[in-house]
Order: sequence, then C-alpha cells, then structure tokens
Amino acid sequence: MAVLIQDDAQLRALEEINQMLEELRDLNLAIESQEAYSIRVNRKRSIVIDENLSGRVETVLRIQRSRRAKEITAKAAKYRISLDENEKQLLDEGNASVPQEE
Repeated sequence: MAVLIQDDAQLRALEEINQMLEELRDLNLAIESQEAYSIRVNRKRSIVIDENLSGRVETVLRIQRSRRAKEITAKAAKYRISLDENEKQLLDEGNASVPQEE
C-alpha cells in the first residue's frame, strides 16, 4: 500500500507553527487584558509600566502579533500545513486594529 512521506522539515515546521500559535494566544491575552503591563527583570523582580506609556506597549504587542500571524501563514503555505478553523480565526483576531509599521 502506498503511503504519504512526511519529511523532517515539514514536521519541524508543524512544531514551530504550533509554538507560534501558542505565542499568538499569549499576545492576545496580553493585549486584551486590562492589567498594567510589567517587565520581568529577573525571577524575583519586575517593573510596572507607567499608565501613560501602556498604549505604546500595546502598539508594540500588536505589531509583534501581526508579524507572528504573517509568519505562521507563510510557513503553513510553504510546508503545506493545513490550519483548522479555530487557528484561522486566531490568526484573524486583532488584524483590524494593527498600527502601520514605519
């Protein structure tokens, strides 16, 4: 019986896509959260971002999210990896409010 051959590059791409999708979920949580942003300095210390600068942090997160979504789409197309409806919806979330990069 004939079988499909999966190569190592395609399997690595699938693993990378799954990791990037998880990062996308985390970025969505960070953007949608009403909590103050903070930056972890080390295991015990973090710095809370001033409220007046939170909008800028959110802009950076949205740009990061947009880039990651494009990477996922490109890699899935290149390696012929099919995304399910939930994953496609995740990619589309937040695209309307992405600031233009300079």
